[in-house]
Amino acid sequence: MSASSKPTARARRKPDGSPEIRTILFPVTSATMYDVWDVIGLQGTGTDSYSVENLFIPERFAALRDDPAALREKGPLYQLSTNMVFGMGFAATSLGVARATLDAAIELARGKTPQGTEGDARQQRRAGTDRPHRSAACAPRAPISTRPRPRSGAICRAAMRSPKRTA
Repeated sequence: MSASSKPTARARRKPDGSPEIRTILFPVTSATMYDVWDVIGLQGTGTDSYSVENLFIPERFAALRDDPAALREKGPLYQLSTNMVFGMGFAATSLGVARATLDAAIELARGKTPQGTEGDARQQRRAGTDRPHRSAACAPRAPISTRPRPRSGAICRAAMRSPKRTA
């Protein structure tokens, strides 16, 4: 260890005066762990706290974060900033949730029987889908701009009257 990297009680600073932020690696057995994650519904996730006392971290196990001059490897993978790495993780989670939602909607839609089509007659009677809807004659069948309009609304009024029952 060089004299300039001797441990001190003060935080290390960059030339611009801001604190150095480092990622450090050390054996978990060197730390006292505190389980502070006690929530309902988030099984499989976790946030733990820890403390260490009088722990020396060799320089090779401490890396400066987001400082291009401190890169030990020059490849593009190592030029990703901390914000970029977290951003990719959050985006991947959002995309996964969106994909699962889309897949569930497609599965639901594929399993449905469209109204008025062949299917279980008892179920259709129960749901009232065994006969056309009373206002079916009023439903648009073409874009509004090209659909012919009823002269006085007589067609729609006629469609809403109760159908005559025959024995």
